[in-house]
Amino acid sequence: MSARGSRALIRRLIIALLCLPLLALATLWLALPRLELAGMAAGRISARLDRQATIGSLRVTPGLTLRVALRDVKLANITGGSRPDMLTLRQLDAGIALWPLLMGRLELTDAAAEGASLLLERDGERRGNWQGARQTRSAAASGRDGGWYAALLRVTGSEILIRTSSGKLLRVGVDEAEIATDSRTEPVRLHARGSYNDLPLALQGRLGSFAELAQAERPFPMKLEAQSRRTQAALDATASDPMNFDRWQGRLELRTPELATFLRDLGVQGAPDIALELAGDASREGDVWALRDAAGSLDGQALTAPLLRLTEGLPGVADDLDVQLDATRLDLNRLLGRNAGPAPDGDADTRLVVDRNPDPTITARLTARELLYGEWRATNAALRVNVTPGRIEIPQASGVIAGARLQAAAEAQAVEGGTAVEASVTMREGRLDALRQLLGLRPLPLEGAVTAEAHVQASGGTLRQAMRRASGTAVLSIRNGSIERAVIEAMSTDLRAIFRTAPGRTPLRCALAVVVLREGRGRVMPLRLRAATGTVQGSASFDLMRRQLDLAVRSQRDTTDFLALDLPIRVHGSFANPEIGLGSRDSLPGDGAIALPEGLRATVRQNGC
Repeated sequence: MSARGSRALIRRLIIALLCLPLLALATLWLALPRLELAGMAAGRISARLDRQATIGSLRVTPGLTLRVALRDVKLANITGGSRPDMLTLRQLDAGIALWPLLMGRLELTDAAAEGASLLLERDGERRGNWQGARQTRSAAASGRDGGWYAALLRVTGSEILIRTSSGKLLRVGVDEAEIATDSRTEPVRLHARGSYNDLPLALQGRLGSFAELAQAERPFPMKLEAQSRRTQAALDATASDPMNFDRWQGRLELRTPELATFLRDLGVQGAPDIALELAGDASREGDVWALRDAAGSLDGQALTAPLLRLTEGLPGVADDLDVQLDATRLDLNRLLGRNAGPAPDGDADTRLVVDRNPDPTITARLTARELLYGEWRATNAALRVNVTPGRIEIPQASGVIAGARLQAAAEAQAVEGGTAVEASVTMREGRLDALRQLLGLRPLPLEGAVTAEAHVQASGGTLRQAMRRASGTAVLSIRNGSIERAVIEAMSTDLRAIFRTAPGRTPLRCALAVVVLREGRGRVMPLRLRAATGTVQGSASFDLMRRQLDLAVRSQRDTTDFLALDLPIRVHGSFANPEIGLGSRDSLPGDGAIALPEGLRATVRQNGC
């Protein structure tokens, strides 16, 4: 063979070798739509995520925009998860730009997913099931690597399930949703329609661009607006970890004209149907969700919320809620759904229940310049409440009612067969006439400064059971007042009271009553009243369940006028219709010795009677 022939043969061989890859590529290009790639793709996904992935079908149609058709996708859940699969997907059709893909970037020109069910939950170490097995919670990928972009994404007929640390399942239904953008540097538009636990929900928003998403050192902007029936919420925030909706902070606004309807849809019953508006600084940092320095109105009255904070608990551990609210005016009649006026004295009983496993646990501090309940009005009211497993503690409840300063503390604890309650109440600076008007009593013949203190314990499954078992001690003290002269004459059985009614009033130096209650039955001893014209002492017994009373009083001989007979007077019978008459000399037992707590002993010593 000549040299020229040899060179020609070599050229043909080189051309053939160069054409072979192109021919193979062309063959693959033409055969690709007919190839089933599901097995290969599922294997690579499983290896990359350390999770079992299965794909029913994966077909790719070549072109400058690759068309991908996925069917029946499943991705296994973490070990110990509440269901086998974290993700199931009926179908996904998408277009992928070819040249960016060859350079290692995923750019979706369009995508449509249908029938997706995504479960989000955490394991015992608080690691989310959406995080890879090799990632710690603090080092979890944020998705802000700039390696992907979606011009248009539509989702229909899908759901997102969120299992809280306490095991409660929250369902976000996605009837239809769409995110769209004109380019990598343009903001992303979000529109969605669906439900939250069967509550209709519409969501729209304007998010940062994909270029901003790729800049992990810069907070990612997001403006979201949600509406459910007549309730509206708006969030204007920036996030350092937007893909996990974490490490964000911004301004949150909430408005609802029908609070009862809104909360009932969320599973909370018995709320009042009033308007609520609230706006403040909101944030999320890991397990902590917070709303700070919020202000607005409740039922048309000014309301501020220095702090509303929810801390998610570990699996099997309740969340913790911290609440601080300051109100200008709180009308409990509207909040509790009852009419203003005296509470009805019906036959219905009230259950006493303390949750042994509350979720969330609660620490609350509430104040109100004005507080209304029934016909009662309190000013400068303050309340602190702690709700923990099996216990409700009220370390402080205070306010001013009818000029009297009240201070109370109570604790309720779950016990076998019901609830045990212990409470203490102190009243200072009260005026007897003002308290009489508050209680709706007829005018009393005496007036003065009132101090009272009580300690009570009770237990039972219902309010009536607790009343039957109630025990406690109380002291009522009146000082620096006055009493009608006619009352002193009547109590001392003064003969002049037969022919006239003594005019005017006489100074009341002091009055003192010590009440001891045991299982619904009690006694008042001592009962003393010291006025300028005489001293009266007595004792009483009563039964709260039978509503019976037995009272005996007698004037002290060396303090009354010489015309006074100083005979005992007895009042006995029902609370509503007692009988009044003369008693016997032995109907007045001595004062006896009553063991009092130190606080009550101090009140007795200060009285002077």
